[in-house]
Amino acid sequence: MVEQAQRRSLTTGTAVTYFYCDHAQPESLQASTILASFFKQLLIHLDHLKKPCPPEIQDELVQAFKAGQRTLGPDILVRLITSFSEVFIFIDGIDECDQSDIKEIFKFVQRLSTSPSLRSSSKIFIAGRKEVDVQRTIPSCISVTAGGSGHSEDIRRYIAKTVVDRTANSGFINDAALVQYIKDKLIDGAQGMYGPMVTQGLKD
Repeated sequence: MVEQAQRRSLTTGTAVTYFYCDHAQPESLQASTILASFFKQLLIHLDHLKKPCPPEIQDELVQAFKAGQRTLGPDILVRLITSFSEVFIFIDGIDECDQSDIKEIFKFVQRLSTSPSLRSSSKIFIAGRKEVDVQRTIPSCISVTAGGSGHSEDIRRYIAKTVVDRTANSGFINDAALVQYIKDKLIDGAQGMYGPMVTQGLKD
């Protein structure tokens, strides 16, 4: 799914950010690390597009550097996201994080999904075990819970119908190949995994 979004980025300029939470690397399980990675990836994408970083963002970075801040809050990341017409955000393995870090990430995602200026441009995919209840925090998300092989056909039908229905009710994703790829990847990777998608482009 990430690879397909990256290929889309080559032709559309869409920003694609990805983070994998690895229990073998404790720092990767911290919300501040995850958000900082997204911030860095977006700055790199701006550079690839040969677009300048917004002056207000530059000023805040300079002030943070002078003050010796090692981390930046989510506010500056949210403001940077508004510089893009479309942003894909992938978080894989969020269940590895502590509850406090999960809550911080959820607050950030909830902010994107409820902001009038960001809800149509932010496409977010969060993968983790079912113990992480994304839908409770973000009721509008599409979620898929996979069980044993006996449920595979039900999962396939559910994913296909949900994605098609939500695509039909929105005008944000018109790339049929991308929609099909998302369906295929959700189906193929669903075994034992809980994959909520806070994808405003597919939202009712």
